[in-house]
Amino acid sequence: MNHQKIYLEELLDLIKKQIIIRHHFQLSHWLIQGPHFLSLHHQFENDYKMIQDHLDELTEHFLYQQGTLPHSLGDLISNLNEKKFPSDYNHQKIIQHVLDLLHELYKKYHAAFAHTTNNSLITTQDLLTTQARRIEKTIWFYEQMNRS
Repeated sequence: MNHQKIYLEELLDLIKKQIIIRHHFQLSHWLIQGPHFLSLHHQFENDYKMIQDHLDELTEHFLYQQGTLPHSLGDLISNLNEKKFPSDYNHQKIIQHVLDLLHELYKKYHAAFAHTTNNSLITTQDLLTTQARRIEKTIWFYEQMNRS
């Protein structure tokens, strides 16, 4: 398998993961309960909008690099429920759930980045690095919230 094909598969995996995470952040925004409701409600909203922006930018980049999206949205999001949302809307469980998803996403960024290094794709490296840093900051925020 050539490097370009592997690289595009990594980007598509990252796009799929971001769709899942955006969905879970939006659910968190609606369903959070507890003493930190208001602050977390707004934070989840900001974060799912950030992830949507990342998703849009990454998908455009993927298409520019000659990637082909699956023919239907259903194919693209077939794994949407791969990770079940907590049935208890306790803020600590939701934060931990979101942290788990963000850590998975962060790993996907590193996997995709490794393939851009092999292909000397500087613009993709810059995009992935910028987005990964934002995810890293978001992880830090939720880790702090989880401790309080």
